[in-house]
Amino acid sequence: MEYMKSSLKRFAITIKDLTAIVEADKESIDGAHVEVDIFEVVENVKQDLSNLIVASNAKIEVICDDKLSVRFPKKSFKSIIYNLLSNAIKYRSPERAAVALVKMEKIDGKIHLAVTDNGIGIPLDRQDKVFTMFKRFHDHVEGSGLGLYIVKRMVDNANGQIKVNSTLNEGTTFTIIF
Repeated sequence: MEYMKSSLKRFAITIKDLTAIVEADKESIDGAHVEVDIFEVVENVKQDLSNLIVASNAKIEVICDDKLSVRFPKKSFKSIIYNLLSNAIKYRSPERAAVALVKMEKIDGKIHLAVTDNGIGIPLDRQDKVFTMFKRFHDHVEGSGLGLYIVKRMVDNANGQIKVNSTLNEGTTFTIIF
């Protein structure tokens, strides 16, 4: 019975994530691009993740010029931040307190959004596969393997670019260029 409950839970998560893919595509076509306030979005995500943040004693910091914003569908932007911050906490190192830094800046006329953590990192030979649908590298965390795929899809739909840079046992940075 426990195995069935666990399987149903994983199935429900997968269905939810697949729905998010369809919604991301729809929003990129129909969604209004608005000026998104990074501070507001991160605060909303922190509220959504409050149980996980408290349980892990994670710290999340935002660095951004108050005048800097990005035009993007607000729901998609929140989903991107949610996925990257929840991964930063879920894949934290057991050897240190989890810290995530969200930094947005303008470089060469483009907005760069970086989410950096001090977690367990991703091996170099797997970094090119992190955005693949249903790809998971760790079994100690629940998930469907769709979160980063969805993030990449949203970024691609907005003609943006996403990169990953990670060092095993030191941490990971995801950088989105709008």
